[in-house]
Amino acid sequence: MLRFGEKRPGGEYRPRPSVYAVALDAHGRVALVAEDNGFYLPGGGIEAGESVLEALVREIREECSCESRILDALGDSIEYIETRRGTRIEVQGSFFRAELVGESTAGWYAPEEALRLATRSSHAHVIREVLGPPR
Repeated sequence: MLRFGEKRPGGEYRPRPSVYAVALDAHGRVALVAEDNGFYLPGGGIEAGESVLEALVREIREECSCESRILDALGDSIEYIETRRGTRIEVQGSFFRAELVGESTAGWYAPEEALRLATRSSHAHVIREVLGPPR
């Protein structure tokens, strides 16, 4: 399992099981969701009683206003983050390759721009893995 960020001493990190999708369109652009605090792969927290895939389908529907087809698992990571308010979170992320089906409200970004915009290091890493070496 890959780890990102620094787990600093002096406080506990709240675990947050999460799931995210790397989706590419026909032009090889990457889907990202813009939020007030940055750009993220479609996805988010897993709610109580949900499976990982149920959570991913729900999150894509909520964030991108479309359906999805989950293709394959890409891997897992842990990323240590601290919010602006000082809350420490251990984001336990599972990543999948997916297709967004129908009209989507996600932003579509060229690979280089998606890598530059991705707020979380784990998201940028997975995008790089899916895209492969630069051409």
